[in-house]
Amino acid sequence: IHWISLLASLGLTVVRMRAARAGSREGLDRSVLVTLEYAEGPVATLAYSWELRGLPNGVRWSACYGTAGTLRFETNGLLALQTGRRRRVIVPGLVDLLGYRAMWADFFEAIRHNRAPAYTLAAAERDLRLVEDAYASLDAH
Repeated sequence: IHWISLLASLGLTVVRMRAARAGSREGLDRSVLVTLEYAEGPVATLAYSWELRGLPNGVRWSACYGTAGTLRFETNGLLALQTGRRRRVIVPGLVDLLGYRAMWADFFEAIRHNRAPAYTLAAAERDLRLVEDAYASLDAH
């Protein structure tokens, strides 16, 4: 759901969501390709697989490809490499590896200042609906 949330939060309007499963339709979905179509024209794809071997301790590399460049990053946020129009290496550090500190800080600031949290109930409901749409499309074919 985290990747779906990211793709749904790019500032575009998701109008269609489809998924295709690799391999057997029985059991857990181990490898899936998801496409999101946006009202504004772009299309995003998300490919993931739990069947690919990764480095020890859950270290995995991910990538976002765009028309202006590519962002490759260690999935937990340890390191990112940007190429294309702008080239740089980003090392956020180990301070808040799982993001809990940032989530709790936002939660308490929302309470303190009587404002909505950064990740709202509406966004959570949207993300869950999109994931359910993806699974429903798996059943359709």
